[in-house]
Amino acid sequence: MFSGAEVSLYPMSGNVVGIIRDAVKTLDPYRGRLGIETEIKR
Repeated sequence: MFSGAEVSLYPMSGNVVGIIRDAVKTLDPYRGRLGIETEIKR
């Protein structure tokens, strides 16, 4: 079975990169069970 989810982050701060990196880092314990992709849209 396959399940999918998409998470979007829209930080309202000057520290956009740091906030996004911290959010992605919280998924580290699950990397063995998840396919994690990041994309920057401008």
